[in-house]
Amino acid sequence: MRPTDTAEKVRLIARSDSEEAIFPILTALAHFERQAISYCYWKSSRRAGSVLNGEADVDLLIKKEDQYRAEAILLQQGLKRFPSVAWRDHPAISSFLGFDEAGGGLIHFHLHFRLIVGERLLKNYRIPWEKELLARAVPHPTLPTVRVAYDKDWTQRAELVLET
Repeated sequence: MRPTDTAEKVRLIARSDSEEAIFPILTALAHFERQAISYCYWKSSRRAGSVLNGEADVDLLIKKEDQYRAEAILLQQGLKRFPSVAWRDHPAISSFLGFDEAGGGLIHFHLHFRLIVGERLLKNYRIPWEKELLARAVPHPTLPTVRVAYDKDWTQRAELVLET
């Protein structure tokens, strides 16, 4: 039986027998922690379970000054830079693809260095909240290497903007 509740998914993921399914994600985040990369998962707390299960993209906000070190970590972990089509690529977002050997699926990281949002194929709005979200990032309650953007007001505003 697959859990549908995000909180239940996070509880299941936190168990040691489930870690293999997300090992490449946790490994990359552990390296970010060791290298003092300022980051957080920021898009939607409702999708956290899917992201940690490898069922959705890993959208991380990275401090602009840490961009090259974060990209180097992903490359060292065997992920490959995966640029978008030229006219869709955005200079404030880097994409990386990896393969989860244990689970047999693809892992897709998006590193955001600025909060750029908009329509699905047109990212044309910048929200200047990077410093605030990174400053309010907190460790996930059961996965210490996962930092999530959490501040009730900021998160609600960001989700409102992203959903409109």
